[in-house]
Amino acid sequence: MVAFLVLKGHVELLEQKHSNFSEQEQKLMVAQSIAAVLQPKSIGWFLLLPFVEKGGDTTTNEPKQYLHDFQSAHPGWENWDDAPTLFKQPDLFKRVELFVGFQSLMSNVCYIASAASMILYYMQLTTVTKGDEAIQRYGLNIGRFMRNNLTEERIFEMVFKGQGGYPGADILDRLLVLCHTAPNMGKIDTLTITGMKGAPPDWIFWSVHCKLSNRGALLVDDFPLFDEYLDAANTVFSGNWNDKKQSDDLKNRFRAFLIVGVKRTDDGGMGGVKFFLQDTFPERPFIEVGWDLLKSAGIDRLQAIAPRVTFEGTSMDHALDEVPSATWSGGISPGSRTTSFDLVRSDQRTGLNSLTTGELKFPKA
Repeated sequence: MVAFLVLKGHVELLEQKHSNFSEQEQKLMVAQSIAAVLQPKSIGWFLLLPFVEKGGDTTTNEPKQYLHDFQSAHPGWENWDDAPTLFKQPDLFKRVELFVGFQSLMSNVCYIASAASMILYYMQLTTVTKGDEAIQRYGLNIGRFMRNNLTEERIFEMVFKGQGGYPGADILDRLLVLCHTAPNMGKIDTLTITGMKGAPPDWIFWSVHCKLSNRGALLVDDFPLFDEYLDAANTVFSGNWNDKKQSDDLKNRFRAFLIVGVKRTDDGGMGGVKFFLQDTFPERPFIEVGWDLLKSAGIDRLQAIAPRVTFEGTSMDHALDEVPSATWSGGISPGSRTTSFDLVRSDQRTGLNSLTTGELKFPKA
């Protein structure tokens, strides 16, 4: 039923697309286009999925196992002082409980899913709300949010043409509100990469350490993709981005992910600092990325949520579950839910020899 609600305004747009054909041919083509989108496991079905499902994604019941497996293969992330992560805060009230979700195949919600997880972690840290209660209170219904905030034309472009994604610039602004005590403050704190490039590793380490301790995860929203990144067997990335091989189909293709930990390297490699990233691939939800790669990739900024900010608490339109807002502490209605990214072997769908997804095929809007 929800799928038909998403598509109800698209008949006219499809008719315009096939306007050069006879009326009978036009009706047939419109019916075929809609049927193709509703066919389970088709490309159109995967493109429609984020508008239909509550979280816009699938999640895992074993997030801690993913974390354990990664840390077993990449030791050194256990000590808070040397390698702080959101999940190892010595202050139990500030410790964030891990949430791992996998973005649906062919989905174009990379940025919004990462921003949603960023808010979830921030609200855990600042409200001391944990577990399922935190997910309920601050869990964003991504499907509903996209249906309510995207125009019919944009949804049509995404579902029927596989073009673009949710415009990322205003997502956090839409979902966050300033507390009444700080009406003139900004909602986002930014660490500018350009200003950090010449800084010593210790400065980078402590700057990120401070944000993780007090603001939660940092968002990287414009990481340009390269071939090596698509191989799910790779979990460590470093070096100069300009030396990486980038196929033509990855030109102007970007990813968003979260920095959830930071560590100085023992030998000064990787630019002297490496980051623990919460990635979105089911086959590898966590990776290590060196500072040398990030600063050479043309990324402008790292974003953190500013203090005295809360999840948008005046509208139930974005709630994960339709519960009266009075039941939420402080009148805060639900906030943010998942991130991630579902992989399929591309030789099954595109004949290529690497791993790929629809997210990697389309430019970020």
